[in-house]
Amino acid sequence: GEQGGQALQPSAHDSEPAAGEHVCTIAAGALCSGAAYGLCRVMLSSERTEDAVDMVHSLATSSTALYGLANMERHPLHGRALPAHLASGRGPVAKMFALSLGYFAADFVKIAVDILVRGKFPNLWAGRLAHHTVQLGANWPGIFCKGKPREQTLAWRSVLCMAYVAEVSSIFLRMSNLVRQGPPGVRGLRLRQAVNWALVASFFGSRIVNFAFAIAMFLQAKPVLPPTLFRLGAAVQASGYALSAVWFTKILRIALKTTSQAMVPSIEC
Repeated sequence: GEQGGQALQPSAHDSEPAAGEHVCTIAAGALCSGAAYGLCRVMLSSERTEDAVDMVHSLATSSTALYGLANMERHPLHGRALPAHLASGRGPVAKMFALSLGYFAADFVKIAVDILVRGKFPNLWAGRLAHHTVQLGANWPGIFCKGKPREQTLAWRSVLCMAYVAEVSSIFLRMSNLVRQGPPGVRGLRLRQAVNWALVASFFGSRIVNFAFAIAMFLQAKPVLPPTLFRLGAAVQASGYALSAVWFTKILRIALKTTSQAMVPSIEC
């Protein structure tokens, strides 16, 4: 009892970075994303630029998340958890959360500029804004943890790291868009079929199945999470899983429709 109570207290020498340091990392993520978009836009169309930049974001975040997942250790409360060096506020996982939030912030700004300044509504702008809002609710408590109980921070970052494995499917999602106008003939058809079915498999594994395990880990961590934070997490998890279920049915239908050379269905997201 006494040992568990101590585990819920902040460390006497809290090594978590101050809020300003995290804000700088988020800003760096936003600036790098904007610069990457600008450079790619010189050579590519607006749609292909979005696909290319988002694919880079997905490669970076999913590889970090998979590294964290592969190194998780057994934990008496929520099954598995990040080791101390990866759960640290200056570790690669927490930095990935902040840089990724900067990327989503940059996309938020781009959508706002397109609508308010250019009078143009980007593809699926409402869905993207909804996604970024959900992502803010998920990332914020996993980034700004100074003064928070160590077990609370460990639980949230471990669950969020597992959830970020979902970015694996986004690689194939963007690839599906990029090959939509791929090579003609049978070769192009086979390429689109391969990519779309890879998208189905990766989406099912990294989102439908993986999210279920992440939700189970989150529910096990309820004793170390404040009620308000637990409700926020439950709302984020439920909305994220519902969105994934809807998207999965759409992606599956698209893969099933890729049956002739004349048809080049793909998902834009």
